[in-house]
Amino acid sequence: MGIRSAFAGMFKARRAPVGSSPIGASLSFGFPANWSTSQYVSTYGSVGWVYACVSRIAQSIGEAEFHLYSGKKENATEVEEHPLLDLLKNPNPFMTGQECAETCQTFLELTGEWVWLIFRDGLTIRELWPVNPSKSR
Repeated sequence: MGIRSAFAGMFKARRAPVGSSPIGASLSFGFPANWSTSQYVSTYGSVGWVYACVSRIAQSIGEAEFHLYSGKKENATEVEEHPLLDLLKNPNPFMTGQECAETCQTFLELTGEWVWLIFRDGLTIRELWPVNPSKSR
């Protein structure tokens, strides 16, 4: 398995139905179950507790450090330098890795998915840009 397929498998989006919860439909926190993703995203800026919760989770994800390992579990060794690590630290000229991770996590919390606009140079990924999922259809 190559690094490309391993990376793609880690971040494959799984979309849950809007308004669904693992507990059941009774857990809606007062928001209609038939809202569109853009309505959930707009709630982020207008409902204080949504902003507080989503922001704290996103900040925690943004603070996490990426590690890359080579080999099987028993004999895995950490890879200190790799183009993938460089890309995740500096995904594009205007965002740090932390800002990009926080943005992606915010979209994931609000809509259940995130979208990257990927710029390539041949097979090499040069830039990752988070895109609002409600604007990507």
